[in-house]
Amino acid sequence: MKLRTAVAGCVLLASGSAFAADHIARIAEVMVSNQGSNTSQFIELEDPNGESFPSTPYSMTLFDGAGTSLGSVALTVPAGTTRLVVATATAVTQFGLTGATALTITLPVNGQVCFNNSVARIHCFGWGNVTSQIVAPLNNDLGPTPPDGMSVQRVSGTYALGTPTPGAANTAAVPDSSIDAGVIDAPPAAVDAAPAIDAPTGNPNNPSKDDGCSVGAGASWFGLVGLAALVLLRRRRA
Repeated sequence: MKLRTAVAGCVLLASGSAFAADHIARIAEVMVSNQGSNTSQFIELEDPNGESFPSTPYSMTLFDGAGTSLGSVALTVPAGTTRLVVATATAVTQFGLTGATALTITLPVNGQVCFNNSVARIHCFGWGNVTSQIVAPLNNDLGPTPPDGMSVQRVSGTYALGTPTPGAANTAAVPDSSIDAGVIDAPPAAVDAAPAIDAPTGNPNNPSKDDGCSVGAGASWFGLVGLAALVLLRRRRA
């Protein structure tokens, strides 16, 4: 029993040392192009709690959105490091970075990156259209593809787009540009009032107005004239 307990304790210690304090490290920010060129790219790693990375060999493996390996980059993490930037030479110049590790693999528009120690993957993050996700034992995340001049950033446990901040705390990111703001349309305009019904116009006694009455009035007048002429004619004959 003592032997089994000792073996179990060694397994637990080995598992704990495999991740150690770096198991909470995350891919914090990714930029794939700036000023219209994909020669300016970077990936930032950080410890969300602000703790330094343990001293151990690290690497960063890259994949496209379909899960095809693009290669790996060996990382040198100085003692006391809480945030590490892996950047191209162009990004180093544009953002005035110091102490950045060279990024020697071109990041695709839709891609994935994993942060690893010497034993296992610690955290994997994919951006854009990921059809075959690469996963780590404990932590996996997805985010949108950053447009030119922007980066996808981890803020409050989620990923969104914002102004690139390599080597510094992430900014308050803006919503994913593919999502509409959801503005509610104004209610339709008020229904027009029904047109007023025209009052009858014209005067039955005025034949110049064709209002349906003038014809009847004219016929009655001629009838009276004819009746009077007939009466006069009969009196003369009598």
